[in-house]
Amino acid sequence: MLNDYGYIDKAIANIKEVAEKQEANIKAAAALMADAIAADKLINVYAGGGHTTLAMGEMFFRAGGLANINPLMETALSVFNQALKYLELERTVNFGASIVKYYGIKEGDVVLFFHNIGINPATIDAAEECKKRGAKIIAVASSYWQNEMPKDHFIRHPNGKNLFDYADVCIDDYKRLQPRGRRRGERARHDHAHRPRLERGGLHHRAPPRDRDVPPVRGTRHRAARVELGERARRRREERRISRQIQAPRQMSLDRKFLLPQKAEI
Repeated sequence: MLNDYGYIDKAIANIKEVAEKQEANIKAAAALMADAIAADKLINVYAGGGHTTLAMGEMFFRAGGLANINPLMETALSVFNQALKYLELERTVNFGASIVKYYGIKEGDVVLFFHNIGINPATIDAAEECKKRGAKIIAVASSYWQNEMPKDHFIRHPNGKNLFDYADVCIDDYKRLQPRGRRRGERARHDHAHRPRLERGGLHHRAPPRDRDVPPVRGTRHRAARVELGERARRRREERRISRQIQAPRQMSLDRKFLLPQKAEI
């Protein structure tokens, strides 16, 4: 039997927790969306960067799904825009606001926000712009991250606000910060319920014996959230592996400020 390190049980428990504790908020969000449908309006969906853009894509143009979904899509913030590049762009102030302006959000529009943390500039600026325009905001994010991350942390918006500060309806996904004291390998075994990592169990059993008992795991925000050296460690791991990744060109500069491709020699 595949050893999933408790993933399935944690995923089910997380879904049940959301269903039980967020019922009223989910119904309130459904009411706003139903009102938009009744008024022949679009339901706008925004994701604040990275893999949360996949949730936006999942709602749009799906067979049997709602036909009035309008994704506020910006591929620069998605995982398809070279991993290190989108990571910088989602931390760029005013980038999110420009996306909202481009799509022309108006007073009374409904905007559904997804972001697993809800504190980065691309999320906060977009929410603030929507609020200025009089839109109704439904936010799906984690209160744990928003409340426990230091106000001056480098991945936060400079104003220190949270996505839930702007929302008319907040739906908590209960994504918790990683407990202290776990080694990198142990994080692979106790990952958050909403992140699909079943393949790690299979890889663990197929990998040849090495001096460690788990496959290499890409760095997460958890370590960076606890110690400032976490970001430096992430960069070192990226530098070792970037030449083998499809998403990033081989001659990409790893400069934290610009992350631009280097000029080819002629």
